Amino acid sequence: MRRKKLSLQVHPPPEIAESLGGEAKTEFLVVFFAAEPNAEIFVGLRKSMTRDQFEDALHSGTVADLCHAIPDEER
Repeated sequence: MRRKKLSLQVHPPPEIAESLGGEAKTEFLVVFFAAEPNAEIFVGLRKSMTRDQFEDALHSGTVADLCHAIPDEER
């Protein structure tokens, strides 16, 4: 099985999306996937942060450390 990380999507709340010139998104996703044992799914950020803090994490490759992770045994 190929090992790769999938996308991380960020949707700010309406008041922030508007200030950034975007639009808020309300959506519901159902995700079905096959994964190797000990795989994780990342769901949302653990805490609020500024855009600069998030961009720093992107550049340093540490965004996953800021997310809630659901380990394989909980699925």
